[in-house]
Amino acid sequence: MQECLREFECSAPGRVKGARSAAPIPVRANLCLLALLAPAQAYLLWGPPLLGTPPWTALLPVILTTTTWSLVHEAMHGVLLPEARASHRAGRLLAVLLGTAFSLLQRAHLLHHAYSRTEDLSEVWECGRESRLRAILRHYGAVLGGLHLAEVGLALLATLPRFLRIRLLSALAPAKDSGRRFVTWALRPDVEAESRVDGAAALFFLAAAGLLWGADALWLLAAFALRGLALSLFDNAYHYGTPAGDPLVARNHRLAPCLSGAILHFNLHATHHRHPSAPWSALPALAAAAGDPWEGGYWSRALEQLRGPIRRSDLPPAGGR
Repeated sequence: MQECLREFECSAPGRVKGARSAAPIPVRANLCLLALLAPAQAYLLWGPPLLGTPPWTALLPVILTTTTWSLVHEAMHGVLLPEARASHRAGRLLAVLLGTAFSLLQRAHLLHHAYSRTEDLSEVWECGRESRLRAILRHYGAVLGGLHLAEVGLALLATLPRFLRIRLLSALAPAKDSGRRFVTWALRPDVEAESRVDGAAALFFLAAAGLLWGADALWLLAAFALRGLALSLFDNAYHYGTPAGDPLVARNHRLAPCLSGAILHFNLHATHHRHPSAPWSALPALAAAAGDPWEGGYWSRALEQLRGPIRRSDLPPAGGR
């Protein structure tokens, strides 16, 4: 918990405070991934209309969605590249290609580490505070693509005039400590300046893609929808239905070693929550050393979320899964 909270406190974009893992960053592998994933996401946006390739090929980069998100995730924790600003800039590039603003996304993710299973209980239905229908719409909306839409919404938010941004943040941020921390961060002058550039770039890229595709834009929308589904469906799968109260609670989901490596071992999520500053390449060894168990399969646990929201009283007790 203390490691999460130390890492959560950031001094400025590109500089994450806190102790870094002793495990070396796989620089060569990360650079190769960056050289593959950035062009792949750019191809999804503009490739077929610019290169004259079949429109359906825009769907191919969707296969790399989780890997792309995992590389952005490395940048969020400052372990994509050894030099902090280079790591941050690489994360910004990938985030813009995904349609969002990196600094705001990073803050939201680090808040997740600090408040997971305390304030961040996205699948939980608080009976008496929220209607069952609203909980169902909120849960399925998030899981089936709404989370990614919210991430794109961060790009739009960053480009709005400041008075509108303040009003929207005040209205949309939860009345919790995590919400207040996010608003405070989002309104910092340095964060506003960076996010405005990234948000404008992301929205421009999306608009340019729409214009380029013209009559074939349905293929682009299909690629967006599938990418959004992939990002949203797996986001909370590692926490769905786990006990409340401990930010370190998460699950490791079983996946074939080759596929686990292909998504940068993001399925070793419990291990990551205990070692948030460890690079992806170190997670298997850390999991093995701790004897971390598998708690369900990667695909089955993701699909389990389709059962719907869970009453808080129905969550397992602390120490259960």
